[in-house]
Amino acid sequence: MALLLLALLLLIQTAAALGSRRVVFVRHGQSTWNADQKFTGWCDVGLTETGREEAMAAADDLMSCGLDFDIGFTSQLERAQETMAIVLKRAGLRHVPVVADWRLNERHYGCLEGTSKAMAVERFGREQVKLWRNSYDVAPPPMADDDPGLPANDPRYGSLPRELLPNGECLRDTLDRCRPFWETCVVPELRAGRSVLISAHGHSIRALVKLLDDISDEDIERVSMPNGMPLLYELDDDLQPRAPSVRALDACGLPSPLSARFIGGERDLARRLRRDAEVIGLDCPLPPAAQMQSQLELQGAGETQIR
Repeated sequence: MALLLLALLLLIQTAAALGSRRVVFVRHGQSTWNADQKFTGWCDVGLTETGREEAMAAADDLMSCGLDFDIGFTSQLERAQETMAIVLKRAGLRHVPVVADWRLNERHYGCLEGTSKAMAVERFGREQVKLWRNSYDVAPPPMADDDPGLPANDPRYGSLPRELLPNGECLRDTLDRCRPFWETCVVPELRAGRSVLISAHGHSIRALVKLLDDISDEDIERVSMPNGMPLLYELDDDLQPRAPSVRALDACGLPSPLSARFIGGERDLARRLRRDAEVIGLDCPLPPAAQMQSQLELQGAGETQIR
């Protein structure tokens, strides 16, 4: 009888541990250069007051779902670290240990870093800038080797081999950088049944969710990470995402390729996704219903011309 009770207790504990295998991503709140519409990348800037409010709202969203965490990861950049600190403090989770890792840094924008988006469009053309921003495998021109802003020239990264540090990245490069971090730092925590919170950046999070959800190179272009909106993944025993009962919509208003859900108000999410689509100049495919309507309109126009 005692052995049976012990076995039952172990089963309950194991089930609880497996049920807690979750990871939540939070893109940092609005930064000063987000507000100024500048390409930020590895440039180290802080949050605006709006960004701090977004971080506090993220904490409120996490608390509303009763989520707790065993460990947090963030980048080496101030805006992500400040977001993490605000979230943990407001959510009463200051006991959660946090590890900063350079591999979670934002995508490096090469020669575009520090440039206003309007100036980049004026210099290179709208379509070229859109290609650099949205495509999976096209990087902008590299930053000059003697630029003081180059990561290899930054004392904070002086202990790292120079060849590991970027001078300009596309999303594929960012994924190549983030993958070892995920496999060596996050996976062991999840396999141990621990819940993980990651405060990072739009593109480093997009890289990780592409890996988690095995998203195609084309579909990842439609995936946007609004500032300060937690994204919750529930994982099974094999660390595969459990698809939510209802798929969220993406920045184009189409079913999202993510097996995750944003925590927060649906209206606020839709508004922020639309804003992101406008900011990055996303070319959205028509939804199936709209495609059919467009085809009917074209057919009608053709019939009218024949008549």
